[in-house]
Amino acid sequence: MDFGIFIVAGLTGLALLFSFPFLLYALWHRLPNCFRLLWINLALTLFLAFACQTIWRISVDEGLWGAARSGNYAEAQEYLRRGASPEATWEDGSTALKQAQENHDTRMIQLLKAAGARR
Repeated sequence: MDFGIFIVAGLTGLALLFSFPFLLYALWHRLPNCFRLLWINLALTLFLAFACQTIWRISVDEGLWGAARSGNYAEAQEYLRRGASPEATWEDGSTALKQAQENHDTRMIQLLKAAGARR
């Protein structure tokens, strides 16, 4: 089971949970900047969700690259199932497919190409 989406949803929910009482107080007492607080809260919550999702996505893509480098077929399948991009590129320009080609791992090459890797 993939818990990445639960982590993103949980952190977003916590951000809303901790700020919600302050927003209710501001709205109830008609504080002058209550709507500004509401928009700031919404923007920060969306930013937190986006940041968590991006961090999770990078770790999944990096895991696929490591699995291709080590030749771990089952692990590569799992990372692809979890949404890793077979086209992800690292600082040196290498991809998971390039790593599999350097290792002459035909089974891994077939898996990555079936998942949509082209380079």
